[in-house]
Amino acid sequence: MKWLLAVALIFSGTLTALRQSTGSIRGIVVNEEGIPMKGATVHAGNNRPLGGRVPTAFTDETGHFIIQDVPFDRYEITGYNEGEDYPELDGVWLLFYKRPYWPKVNLTAQEPAATVEVRLGPKTSVLVGNISDAITGAPLSACVGFSPISQPNSRTAYPVNASYRLLIPSDAEVAVKVWLEGYEPWYYPGTDRQSASTSMRLKPGEEKNVNVRLRPKKNAHAALCGIRIF
Repeated sequence: MKWLLAVALIFSGTLTALRQSTGSIRGIVVNEEGIPMKGATVHAGNNRPLGGRVPTAFTDETGHFIIQDVPFDRYEITGYNEGEDYPELDGVWLLFYKRPYWPKVNLTAQEPAATVEVRLGPKTSVLVGNISDAITGAPLSACVGFSPISQPNSRTAYPVNASYRLLIPSDAEVAVKVWLEGYEPWYYPGTDRQSASTSMRLKPGEEKNVNVRLRPKKNAHAALCGIRIF
C-alpha cells in the first residue's frame, strides 16, 4: 500500500508541475468580414522546437477554439480554413498577398492564459476539374502548381487526384502548370509549351472549371511533387 501511495504522490506532483509550466490560448476565428468561421485550424507557433508538436486546435460551430497545455513561451497564432477557401498563407502565397497580422501572446506563470481574435483572409479563388490521358481518357492523378506570372519558376507543387479542387490566389495574374512522369507538361489554357501559356485572374470566391488532358511522352521526366519547386 505504501508503494502505491508513493506512486500516486509522484504522479500527482508530475501533473502539478505540468500544469504550472503550461497555459492555454482561447479565442475566435473570423473571416475578413468579421463572420465567425467554424472548422478552422489554429496553430500556436514559434521558432523553438516543441518535440515536433505544434499546439493546434479546431474551431467549433461558433468559431471559438481553445488550445490546452501550451508550454510557457511566446507564440504567434495563425489560422486557415481551406474548406472555406482560406489557405495557410506561407511560401509562394506570400508572393501574392501581404503577410497577415497574426496575434502574438506570451504565456507565463503570471499570465498563463491568453485570449485572441484570429482574422482570416483574403478569400482565394478555386480551380476544379478532371485530369486525364489525352489518348485513352484514363483518369490521372498528377501534380498541379501555380506561380506569379512574373516569376514562373517560383511555384507550388500539390499532388492532386484525377478529380481535383485547388485553391489559387485571387485578384492576381496566376500561371498554372500540371505535370506527371511520362507525360508532356500542361500549361494553362491548354498547351505543352510554357511560352504559349497565358495567365488567369479570378475574383475572390470565384470557381473556374479547367479540365486537363495530358499527352503521353515516352521517357518524359517530371519534377518531384509534394514539395515546393524553385
